[in-house]
Amino acid sequence: MINLFLENLCTLLSDIIFIVLTGSKTPDLVQGLGIALLTILIPLFIAVFPNTLSITKTKFKTLDFYVLFEEFFNYKKFIFYTFIIFFSLLFWAETPKEHFIYFNFFLFLASITGIAYLTQIIIKIFRWLKDENWAL
Repeated sequence: MINLFLENLCTLLSDIIFIVLTGSKTPDLVQGLGIALLTILIPLFIAVFPNTLSITKTKFKTLDFYVLFEEFFNYKKFIFYTFIIFFSLLFWAETPKEHFIYFNFFLFLASITGIAYLTQIIIKIFRWLKDENWAL
């Protein structure tokens, strides 16, 4: 009974993966998800850094700004992962042959990795704003 369930589950998952990797709408969905996450980050950035334009010249406020900015938006990683989300979709094979399915799978994993990083940033900011967890 359990073996039959696991076999059916594996078949279902392989069918879903095949549909995702060969579908022509997958790049559009991944791109839309990436854009949605970036859109969510804009107001969160404004909420975390309300005085970014009017930082006084005190050392501590400037230091706090840079520490928070580096902790939440590690800009090198942020730019890298954002670039990965959208750049990998340029090479997506619309009508993949058998060997292109593996390439599409690699591109899909790269995009999902970037989306996971942006999601991690959003979760960090929400936790910090809700004052539940001060650990960054």
